[in-house]
Amino acid sequence: MAKKTRRCKPCKPCKPCKKPTKKRTGKKRTGKKRKSNPWLDHIKKVKSNNKNLSFKEVLKLAAKNYKKV
Repeated sequence: MAKKTRRCKPCKPCKPCKKPTKKRTGKKRTGKKRKSNPWLDHIKKVKSNNKNLSFKEVLKLAAKNYKKV
């Protein structure tokens, strides 16, 4: 039978590593903006022109007249 191991509690030192565990904080974005995706931009344009269609139908319509750059 496998022996159960205990996990460290967050922010308290544990005996094997003797290092406090840190909570991860998300990266803060600074500087350049991401380049927009041309396919998603095309879908947004098609959706704005055909507001009564479902998303599935918009994707089919957008695929017909989309050209990769």
